[in-house]
Amino acid sequence: MKTRTVFLSLLGFAVIGTACTKIESEAPLEEEIDFQVINIESGAIVNDIERVYYIDGQLVEDGAFKVGDEGLYLLTTLENDKDGEPVVAEYAFTSKEGYIAYGVKNGIKLKEELDFTTHMSEYAETSGVIKEYELTGKVPDWYTEYEAAYYNSLFGDRTNGTKSLAVTLHQDFHGGPTWPMTFTLPFMVAGWNDTVSKIYIVGLTGGCSIFYKTFYRKHMRTIVNVAGSTYLYGAQDNSMSSGIRIL
Repeated sequence: MKTRTVFLSLLGFAVIGTACTKIESEAPLEEEIDFQVINIESGAIVNDIERVYYIDGQLVEDGAFKVGDEGLYLLTTLENDKDGEPVVAEYAFTSKEGYIAYGVKNGIKLKEELDFTTHMSEYAETSGVIKEYELTGKVPDWYTEYEAAYYNSLFGDRTNGTKSLAVTLHQDFHGGPTWPMTFTLPFMVAGWNDTVSKIYIVGLTGGCSIFYKTFYRKHMRTIVNVAGSTYLYGAQDNSMSSGIRIL
């Protein structure tokens, strides 16, 4: 059984969370937990880190929204509360404008993310690339070249990215296959579709945007590092079929 997990690091703490499943390890926990905070230096574990939810910036109760809800722009990150303790923050925005405004405030290119994924999903459809991929499992070179050029026009030359320095996909929280995520990922390579259970991000800001379907269709959530966090694992319910890195 794969553990669906969130892991983040902020100011010397790591945060591990499970989607109400027991963590599998050599010494399994005796009870189910939602989150753990691990001090990287001492190794001390604190269970049940707080998880907070916002709709359009307003604090709401757990369960007010969930991944997959239509008409919402979802974003996950790690923040400090008023006492300086790390909390996992789940944001939902009911409008594109609100989502973009959050990005502007935190220096994250969410407008560029939306511009890229909206345009490329439409382009892949109208150009016939989706149909060709579904028939052959391949895409033509002209599509790949166009996608790279359009990405660079929004995010800058990707060979010089200084924010999200690396994104690694994992099939299992406690090991197993890993795959360095490319800047644009219109579809998964063989054996990786709907298998990602962990995402590892290195960088002070930036992150990745994840989709249920190929060619950036049906947005699942965006996972970002802000407030100086360094590492981030995102629970994907093993349902990633495409995505992009946000620089």
